[in-house]
Amino acid sequence: MKTIVDMPEYLIKNIRELIKGGKYSDLSSFLTMSAENQLTMELSNEDEHNEYSKNTIDNTHNPEQKDGVDLSLLNKDISCISPPAKESLVVYNPNYAEEECMWGQINRILPIKFSIRLLSNLISEENNLLSYEDFIKEAQSQARKFGFILLISDKRFKRKRDEKFSVGFPIGKEEEKALFRFSEQFIGSSRKDGKLSGALPILRFANIISKNGSKYIGITKSGLEFSKLKNPCMDDLETNISLSDEEINFYCHHIKESVPGEYTLYKEILTIIHNGIDTRDSINDSLSRDINYLQNVEITTVNTQRAGTMSRMHELGLIEKIKNGIYVKYRITQKGKNFINI
Repeated sequence: MKTIVDMPEYLIKNIRELIKGGKYSDLSSFLTMSAENQLTMELSNEDEHNEYSKNTIDNTHNPEQKDGVDLSLLNKDISCISPPAKESLVVYNPNYAEEECMWGQINRILPIKFSIRLLSNLISEENNLLSYEDFIKEAQSQARKFGFILLISDKRFKRKRDEKFSVGFPIGKEEEKALFRFSEQFIGSSRKDGKLSGALPILRFANIISKNGSKYIGITKSGLEFSKLKNPCMDDLETNISLSDEEINFYCHHIKESVPGEYTLYKEILTIIHNGIDTRDSINDSLSRDINYLQNVEITTVNTQRAGTMSRMHELGLIEKIKNGIYVKYRITQKGKNFINI
């Protein structure tokens, strides 16, 4: 299909330089790649908070009343799953790569906090392994309820797109797809090859095991510790921060000590920005050269991984965005400098 596009001369000039340099074969390939890139970003970031009509929103949950969504960690001793004997639970799956980091569509920390807090509430001393299927159903239901509460809070406080608390929660109009995406990304699953995917297993906050033909999920020591920390958003919606300093410090220390793939990617991006490479495209180029698993892949994949990772880093306060019209540059914060000890 042929389409006539009216573009500024400076864009055409820059595109031609990229083609000349061998980055793209022709203008058509560049525009196709750019469109795919933008669609990937838009669909992954926007679909989760497609809003229902005003009547639907008004008729859901009053933000002053959490409608039975119990997120407060019960004040009791919970028997957590923390590297016990291998015959009862293997915390790190043997086929699970140590260099693994989270997929780019896992673009927020708050839904992860929600998931591990809910898991910690459901686990007891008598039952420290839960049916995976039962937990997923409960988590999906509660996450959708809480997501609407957050959406109302976002609207009330007029939070900007990058600051919305509801991003990542399953509140899309296509409910079934939204729920599945939430559980796959922000909780996790066990694949046919035995590897674990999704936020909780990758972060070593939870483990999913097979036992007598059924799947179970349990919490790790680190997961329990993270779940116990007070969260400003869950415990007080009258706030404009989604994570407390205590949560941020714990999370950053945890990935540095226990999730080498995630830590390495954060460190690489922070170093790139610190060295003056501060735009999306230039960061993409650097990552595609320097990160092994991002070499020789489509630029859309690199962009998705970069966008989701930097979204998590922004929520953690490691980087900040400097906007000038439609253009965005990134800057490393003092927290970011402390993270990589510079």
